[in-house]
Order: sequence, then structure tokens, then C-alpha cells
Amino acid sequence: MFEEIIKRKYYAQKHINAPLLEERKKYIQQWIDTGHSISTIKSVANYLLRIIEFLSLTNKRIVSLEELKIAANKWANYECNHPQKHTLLPKPVT
Repeated sequence: MFEEIIKRKYYAQKHINAPLLEERKKYIQQWIDTGHSISTIKSVANYLLRIIEFLSLTNKRIVSLEELKIAANKWANYECNHPQKHTLLPKPVT
């Protein structure tokens, strides 16, 4: 599935090697089945990968509210100026 959505082998492999593969594939298939564009589906796939990264998900589990707050703060400081250059911004000095 990811090979059809993501043309660059390196990035497709990142999706394939990430945790919760079957769950992500089922979710993405729902987007495909409802007729969304390939660019939207690719965005959803990339967001799912970021969610797994920010919440340190390796399997199905309950995520605490505190974990969600921490992940939301990471996401808020996430900057993507180029699709191949994802970085976290430093925390602002207060």
C-alpha cells in the first residue's frame, strides 16, 4: 500500500517499518475507499507517522492525558519548511 502512495522507496520503507502498520493501513484504506485524493491520503499517512513518533507508540495502548499534552507541545514546536527537513524548534526562552 505505502509503495503506491509514497513513490520514494526510502520514505515508503519508513512507513512500512514504523509501529502499528496494520492499524495505519486499515485507517488509510478507509480514506482511499471514500475517494480522497492521493495528496490527502499521503498527508494522512505522514500525520499518522508523526503521531506514532510524538507519542512513542510501539503497540496499542492507552495514552495518558499528560502524554497527549507533551506530544501536543512537541507538535506545536514542530517546523517543516521542506518535506525532507523535519526539525523541532528549540523551546522559547522565558
